Amino acid sequence: MEIKRNYSKVKTIASGIIPFVFIVLMMVYIFGPGSDLLDLGVPLPEVTMEKVEFIDSEIHVTVRNTGPIPVEIAMADVNDRIQPASIEPDKSLERFETALVRIPFSWNVAEPYTIGLTVDDGTRFEKEIIAAAPALEPSLELVGFFAIIGTYVGIIPVMIGLLWLPFIKKISKNKYHFFLALTAGLLLFLAIDSIEEALDVSKESLAGSFNGVLLVATV
Repeated sequence: MEIKRNYSKVKTIASGIIPFVFIVLMMVYIFGPGSDLLDLGVPLPEVTMEKVEFIDSEIHVTVRNTGPIPVEIAMADVNDRIQPASIEPDKSLERFETALVRIPFSWNVAEPYTIGLTVDDGTRFEKEIIAAAPALEPSLELVGFFAIIGTYVGIIPVMIGLLWLPFIKKISKNKYHFFLALTAGLLLFLAIDSIEEALDVSKESLAGSFNGVLLVATV
């Protein structure tokens, strides 16, 4: 009886250890003799222009290295014409490091522009701006504008809902369930629409290394 009990314990322990042994052996093989399996070719540079601002007589471009290797910004161009530019803090970017590219340029409001950046190996990346607009600067007028938007979006709908409260209290249970289902359906529609919009924005604005779909799912 004691032998069977000991055998059962050994069997349980072994069933828990064996999977870890296989994992260790697999990792040793992949990072050892099987390392060629991870060789996916020559890594290519990739930079993402996350933000473009038009300030006074300059174009400010916030750029991030979203590729697997370090890069160096070699030059900048606007509408395929090379322009002088300063890069802060440095033109060399490690992975996921950001820099600010300042391009002196006399831009015009509402005109389209194509901003291009070329890295040290000659690869060029560009971002198209449909219509240039001055960057927003903090001011009392801007604060008032956002306060009005917040009132329309947050306060007024709540007040309208409170005005309906006496009506909701007097209707029958079936009608109450109808309005409740209608509200839930509208909220579901808004949720689906928001998710679609978030996926579109992440596809346009985020580099593939950030996995926009996963970010939307986690948020």
